[in-house]
Amino acid sequence: MMKKIAAGAEQALNGLEKFTMGFGVFIIFAMMVTVVYGVVMRYVFNSPVHQILELTAYMMVSLTFLILAYIQHQRRHVRISFFVMRQSERNQIILGIFTTLCALVTFVLLTWGSWEYAHQAWRLKFTSEEAGYPLFPPRLLVPVGSFLMCLRLLADLYHEINSLFGLGSGGLKTTEKARMGGEHVH
Repeated sequence: MMKKIAAGAEQALNGLEKFTMGFGVFIIFAMMVTVVYGVVMRYVFNSPVHQILELTAYMMVSLTFLILAYIQHQRRHVRISFFVMRQSERNQIILGIFTTLCALVTFVLLTWGSWEYAHQAWRLKFTSEEAGYPLFPPRLLVPVGSFLMCLRLLADLYHEINSLFGLGSGGLKTTEKARMGGEHVH
């Protein structure tokens, strides 16, 4: 029963992560169009658009936080593994649990703090100084992305604990170990 619930929750989380990654791709495309527009306006028509820098900065922050959970799910965050790879598999799992817990605490605090920041922008109707853009939408994407990261870290923690006690898959999978050799700092 518990495994069915966990599998359903993980499937829903995977869908959310794919959606936010797709939205991230849209943000990248919008940034590209915005920057090209700014360059053309400045150098072709000699009419600079000053709000371009501000707008792309908001897009970049939104993009960064929205795709964190997807990248964590793909195990693509940078890891410094020279110490971990020298440990037994059990110790690797224990270190994984410890680092996941540290990351979870960090992202819970980040979610809470950034929600307060976004809520303040909503409540007080903050706008950007230069362009007058409402600040609530880009500020809201930070706690949304951080919350998704919290959910992903909880899923990772569930798998790591199950792996530690031999209840299921988790820890460092064979493909991940192979990937760590070529893509991580040693």
